[in-house]
Amino acid sequence: MKLLLTSALFALFPFLASAIPITSGTITFSGFSIGDFNFSGPDFSVSGGMYLGNWGPAKCRPCNPGSSLGVNGTQVGGDFASGSATVGGTSFPFVAWGSGANILPPGVGSEFDVSGPDITLDAGPGTYHSTFTFGGLFGGGSLCGIVSLDPLFRPQPCDVDLRGLTGSGIVDVTVSSGAGALNFTSAVYTFTPEPQSWMLALVGIVAIVGWRRKMA
Repeated sequence: MKLLLTSALFALFPFLASAIPITSGTITFSGFSIGDFNFSGPDFSVSGGMYLGNWGPAKCRPCNPGSSLGVNGTQVGGDFASGSATVGGTSFPFVAWGSGANILPPGVGSEFDVSGPDITLDAGPGTYHSTFTFGGLFGGGSLCGIVSLDPLFRPQPCDVDLRGLTGSGIVDVTVSSGAGALNFTSAVYTFTPEPQSWMLALVGIVAIVGWRRKMA
């Protein structure tokens, strides 16, 4: 029984240790080309621009009243523009995010995605609401940024390296009317605080101990 308890704890803690929660921030874009992001969490804050990647709300151009519109989105590599970061008390006023223009070696770069329930455009023009979960290809989003474009001054691929970013929140999508159809105007993904990892770990431990006592 002790072996089962120990194995369960080891299975629980590595995942929690690798996750970096986004406790506040937004992803915003309007029109069909440029957007931005700003994230904050334990001992870090980052921001940057986005060339519009693959985002569901932007596909309403136009769309029919009463139709469904996805809120899922993906941002990868060259879809990122530059920004800034503060990590562990160190400020980086200029950071080149992404892997465009051969700035970063293959396999290293920034990427994240969001997913959530579709919205139904059943009330005409206005703002619609849904929820979203933030993640990436490997269990969390990644931001890899460099502060110099000269390889001689880059001993490591990423000067700012945040991997395993996670979060969730609320998305507001605004559409306008025109020529009998609806058209995308803007989308704002707002992060809301999630339970801290130590709280999740405590809940897991209590559940495992309770199960152990029940089985004893």
